[in-house]
Amino acid sequence: MKEMCRDENCPFRFFSPDPLEYDKEILPLEKTHPEDHYESLTSLCDRAADFLEAVIEPLAAEVPMDTQVLISGHGALNRALLMHMRGEHDMAAFWGTGLQANCGICIAEVVPDLQGTVQYKIAEESRIYYDPELLRNLKSLL
Repeated sequence: MKEMCRDENCPFRFFSPDPLEYDKEILPLEKTHPEDHYESLTSLCDRAADFLEAVIEPLAAEVPMDTQVLISGHGALNRALLMHMRGEHDMAAFWGTGLQANCGICIAEVVPDLQGTVQYKIAEESRIYYDPELLRNLKSLL
C-alpha cells in the first residue's frame, strides 16, 4: 500500500488525503474498466446506502425492536455506512470527523416511524472492545 501512495501515477495516492481527487481519477476507470473492480468513494457510499435501504431498513419494520444485527466491514465501507446514517454527503470530508477506530464498534439504532421512514440513532460513536494490554503479553494467550 505504501508503494501505491508514493507512485505519482497511481490514483490511490489520493485515497486518504484528497477523496475528491481520488474520485476524479477513479470514476473514469470504474466506468471504462469494470473488470478491474475499481470503486470510487462515491460508488462505495452509494453501495452502502443501497445496502442499508434494501436490507437493514426494511428489516427494522419487520423484526422485533430488540433484534440485533452485526454489520462488519473495512474502514472505508464503515465510514460510508455512517455517512448514510448521519445524512452526510460531503465527499471532501469523507475522512473527516466521526471515523470509526480500527477494531471499533459503533452501535446504531434503526427506528422506523409510522410512515415507514427510518431514523438512525448512533448510540456509541466508537468503542474498542479489546484490551491492548493483552498484546504486550501474547504468550499468555497461547
